[in-house]
Amino acid sequence: QEKLEAALDSLKADRLNQATQLKDILDYLKPHATKLEGDVQSLENENRSLLENLRVMEEDTDQRRQALETALANVKSLQAERESLSDEVRALRKELGAKREINQS
Repeated sequence: QEKLEAALDSLKADRLNQATQLKDILDYLKPHATKLEGDVQSLENENRSLLENLRVMEEDTDQRRQALETALANVKSLQAERESLSDEVRALRKELGAKREINQS
């Protein structure tokens, strides 16, 4: 009976020692875990900020692309108008040349 009680007391002491060691480990880790939680929160905030900046940059890029497409369409339209005017000028010069020949004859 005494041996069992001694073994039980020893087992209780071992368990208490293990529990104390685990508590010490948890007490040691708790500030590190708290710091890591803060770091994670900070990184999440930074990530949200970067995503917002990226969204704004994408909008700006889209607006610039649309402006370039509009400018290109305007340039093409002006080129077509220039070609049309050049054709008209050639036709008028030809007509003027023909009238000069008639007047000189």
